[in-house]
Amino acid sequence: MFTPTQENININSQKAIQLIRDVKNKLLSSEYFLKVYYGINILGYLISFLPFGESLFYYHTIDLLNLRFLTYPIAAIVEPNILMLFMSIISSFYSYYMIKGTWKKKEIIKFGLGIHCSTTILIGIVIYIIYRVTNGNAQILEEIINGLVPISAAFFVPIKQFLPDIAIFTTPFGRIKNTHLPFSCITFTIIFYFIGLVRFVCIFQTIFAIQLAWTYLRFYQENPNDKTTFGDLSDHFAWHTLFPRILHKPLIQIGNIFYNLLIKLNLYKPIVLVDVNAMGSVPLTGIVPTDPAEFQRSRDAERRRQKALSDLKARLAKNKIEKMTENSAQDKTEALESVEIKTSNE
Repeated sequence: MFTPTQENININSQKAIQLIRDVKNKLLSSEYFLKVYYGINILGYLISFLPFGESLFYYHTIDLLNLRFLTYPIAAIVEPNILMLFMSIISSFYSYYMIKGTWKKKEIIKFGLGIHCSTTILIGIVIYIIYRVTNGNAQILEEIINGLVPISAAFFVPIKQFLPDIAIFTTPFGRIKNTHLPFSCITFTIIFYFIGLVRFVCIFQTIFAIQLAWTYLRFYQENPNDKTTFGDLSDHFAWHTLFPRILHKPLIQIGNIFYNLLIKLNLYKPIVLVDVNAMGSVPLTGIVPTDPAEFQRSRDAERRRQKALSDLKARLAKNKIEKMTENSAQDKTEALESVEIKTSNE
């Protein structure tokens, strides 16, 4: 068991301070696309404080079961919880800079809206089942389904997909890595619910959104460089890697069961390997042998290249600004030194 030391506490404190500084600086210099998203989140949070905000803009589970969809688009941006607001801004900020070199803005919007709507529909189904199982518990129908929590949680999955397995923080229970972000999001949401900081539906919103986001990115997302292939089949992005290593062995078996279920339900068509050497004299016209593993490696390499290129551009731009600032300061100093001040002894 890991025991925290003063050195670890100091290191984590420095990382947290540096993280806050980086987030602050980058939020202020974010692209227009992100600033619009931040503005929508902040506007929704402020609306929740209005005297009539709850009666007009809060969307309850009973409204979803009664198919009252007209008020939901506005309710989706009204987030009354500041913790969920912070999660929305931070996850969108980091994920955007991870994927902007590979995804187009249209794909980002499609991903966010698709996961959000799918998650909300699933929540309606689950709430109805819970309502029936609990013999008509009316309290479950008053839960609030507001905010962009599904989008916020879903964007932790591309962060895990794009970043290598690097430790972010060290805790008494072990190290938190980039690959642990989706699981950490779910865990902290559950903890925050039990201590009364977030609403009950947030648990379903995070779990469903992360699962749906992984399913889409794993099997269905179209490869921008090859329209004939879909998803990310790399071992780094397998389902069990969303969880701590201690749980991998049983989760691999569970993942295989659901994978086979997707195939039987014709929801996914696996890639079929063709042994060209065993085909003998069969004409190879129109047959392009493809090694999925090799293709995935090349795709991962391209993704890393795009990320490195984006980081390099950002670093060069930062160095250019610093150099211009230094040159400007140096010119001012030289100008002051070149001024001759005449004094008179008379």
